[in-house]
Amino acid sequence: MRNLNYNIELVTKRTLTPFQVEGVSHLLKHHYTILADDMGLGKTTQAIVAAMIAGERIIVVCPAYIRKNLQREVYKIIKKFRFVHMIESGKDIARWNEGHDIAIISYSLFYRMKHRLKFYGTWIFDECHYLKNPSSGRTKEVYKMLDEHIPKRVMLLSGTPAENYIHEYYSLLAICSANPKDTSGLDIIKNYPTKDKFLERFCNRVLSQHNRGPEYHGVKNIPLLIKYFKGKYLRRETADVHLLPSMNSQFVKIITEVSYIDLAWELLEAGDLEEIHPPTEKRLNAMAKVPECIKFVKDILSQGEKVVVFTDHPDAAKLISEGIKNSAYIIGGMSDKKRDKVNIDFQEGDLRCAVLTYGAGAAGLNWTAGRITVLSDITYKAKLIQQAKKRTNRMGQNRDCLYYYLVSSEIDEMIIRKVESKIKDLNKLESQI
Repeated sequence: MRNLNYNIELVTKRTLTPFQVEGVSHLLKHHYTILADDMGLGKTTQAIVAAMIAGERIIVVCPAYIRKNLQREVYKIIKKFRFVHMIESGKDIARWNEGHDIAIISYSLFYRMKHRLKFYGTWIFDECHYLKNPSSGRTKEVYKMLDEHIPKRVMLLSGTPAENYIHEYYSLLAICSANPKDTSGLDIIKNYPTKDKFLERFCNRVLSQHNRGPEYHGVKNIPLLIKYFKGKYLRRETADVHLLPSMNSQFVKIITEVSYIDLAWELLEAGDLEEIHPPTEKRLNAMAKVPECIKFVKDILSQGEKVVVFTDHPDAAKLISEGIKNSAYIIGGMSDKKRDKVNIDFQEGDLRCAVLTYGAGAAGLNWTAGRITVLSDITYKAKLIQQAKKRTNRMGQNRDCLYYYLVSSEIDEMIIRKVESKIKDLNKLESQI
């Protein structure tokens, strides 16, 4: 450990905590592994430091919208200057040369680097839950590149590797099992070569309510499953390693002037809606809550606070932001430049309210200038809610944090029950590995 601390001092400007030193050791020892530390505990720092100590060139793959934030973070971590090549388009790939020590690229562009990946010995996948579906084109490309190039190290980073169900771990465990050095424990592919076999062994099979074949929920055979995580997985909770301000949640019952049912009938009568499906009901429910959400947030702002608002729907985010002075929103599809401006204006400037969709704002960006979060409506992705709440409660926050869930209908109550059930299943496993 003394030698490791010495090596850490050689490569980084930061002073690592004991648990971060342990994380670096884990990454170096197991070669292909998942670092699933709670949000805000410095997963990027641990991965970059471990990769620098290993001495290989590094490629970091991440969602497009956090590339620049990640580039800034890398420059804060490394002690000696290294050229960090930001790849944002095909032109950047064309300008690539072998002198680039570190490359940062989005998941959507990663496959276009296939002829250059042989130059990188360490591959870091940030927000690795993007690879949770083994059937997606994105994940298949990663499998293919791993098979062709066999990097020396693969580091999978995410505070929420599984956002909803246990079987979302399968793809990540399969990637770790591709480790050529055999330092990542049992090979899950050897005994469970397909996701279906994994589901049958470790999840409960139930009949679908919509006649779409069997569905799999919950978790079973936990002692056996834990064996496949050994050597592939490390997670530390914030409460166990770092003292942060408290997190207090409240459910606030609101009464909307117009119900989501009324909105549905208006759209049906106008011909803008043919029939109502559950996703449509959820979106209309979120839209019906917008006026009350605006009133609620304005009341908090009048007390001198900054506020972060989360919604699952872009149209609701826009309306909430339009109804509040000195407010801005972030939704999917926005440019990195616009996202960064909203984040910097909130963190360092005069922006008082940031309205974010869960998918666009719950990962990769810090919102610690505020301590109050309003969840106008709730996403079905259980762990994404926890990740959203951690945007304000993380290192750098020195005030107690408050979280208000706005509840107005049976739809909200139903989603809350489903989310709580998912979290219970995930915690049943994660508390033991």
